[in-house]
Amino acid sequence: MGKILNDMQAFKDSLELTKPRITLLALLTAAAGYVLAPGPFENAPFFWTLLGVALLVAGAGTLNMYLEREVDRLMERTSTRPLPQGRLSPDWSLGLGSLLIGLSLPMLYFGARPSAALGGLLSLMIYVLIYTPLKRKSSLSLWVGAIPGAAPPLIGWIAAAGRVGL
Repeated sequence: MGKILNDMQAFKDSLELTKPRITLLALLTAAAGYVLAPGPFENAPFFWTLLGVALLVAGAGTLNMYLEREVDRLMERTSTRPLPQGRLSPDWSLGLGSLLIGLSLPMLYFGARPSAALGGLLSLMIYVLIYTPLKRKSSLSLWVGAIPGAAPPLIGWIAAAGRVGL
């Protein structure tokens, strides 16, 4: 019974790494972008777009927690997260985030459109490589963070319309 409880806790902690509320919000805005785009609604690309965006955002959130694990330990609001508490290993979170992203980009590329995957990749790079380290150094991070924050509806639009529009 103890093994099952440990496995359930590891699952809950792994889910927490994916920032599920942010992922859900991104999913809803990606769906809105897809639905509002001009052109016919297609079920299969819509499905792959939503799944790809969900996995991309979950993976980005996981990598963000991986990169900020030491800083999170120092902040009251974040000190109880799985990595600062030692409930999950940094290697596990790096692997999970990489796996989620590795699944998401081909889904967007082949299931939706290559341009949607490119938008996802650019957003990921800005979030993980620029925004995450910058937020400890400058308030400019708010402006940089707005770009990946706005990406899900844009990715949805691009997946449906094939281009960016007004």
